[in-house]
Amino acid sequence: MAFSYTVNEQAMFGGSLRKAVGTFNAASVTTGDIKTGLSTVYHISLTAAAAAVGNNPVANETFPLNKGDVTIVCDSGEIGTWEATGI
Repeated sequence: MAFSYTVNEQAMFGGSLRKAVGTFNAASVTTGDIKTGLSTVYHISLTAAAAAVGNNPVANETFPLNKGDVTIVCDSGEIGTWEATGI
């Protein structure tokens, strides 16, 4: 199985600023792309759902990111949630 993600919600706030939230699942891999639906990503927060996390998931990007796809790096088998802010 490969990396998968969901986009559960997108909302506007503060004029043109948008927020997108969802989940990720790195079933048997250690990296994957989250397609946030944003055109520019200013920040992404990643939270591991497992009780005993080996390494915290991180974004392998420099922000602001002038694309909506964010590459993350995490432990194999990690699941969690993400929240991105941008336009």
